[in-house]
Amino acid sequence: MLVPSVTAIKLLLREVSDTMDAGSLRFRTATSADVESMERARAPDHEAGPADSRMARYLDGDHHPQKALPCRNGVASELLRLLAGWFGGQGVSRVCVGVDEDNAGARSFLAHHGAQKLNNSFLKWPEIDEVLARR
Repeated sequence: MLVPSVTAIKLLLREVSDTMDAGSLRFRTATSADVESMERARAPDHEAGPADSRMARYLDGDHHPQKALPCRNGVASELLRLLAGWFGGQGVSRVCVGVDEDNAGARSFLAHHGAQKLNNSFLKWPEIDEVLARR
């Protein structure tokens, strides 16, 4: 299953509202059909630049960005809570995730949400439902 990128969700939601509150976000899976809307949403952001063909390829599952930059607006935290809820619904309690040793941002984000160091390449949650309790 392809998980929509935080950037794609952010851009789609920006088109609907200029103010983003993580508690009021609605989530849906973005598709390559949404790239045109994303391009319009990106237009006012001169730093974002134009959308390119990789966006549609990513949404079609044909491309994977290696190190996306964090948005820091609550979207990633909400997506992590949704994922933790999904794991719980599948009866999974222990989860580990691979993290690049040099990716301090990802390590900090995951630790903030209760992940613990397993080794240099992996972090773990002994109880993934702990993510749901954190805000």
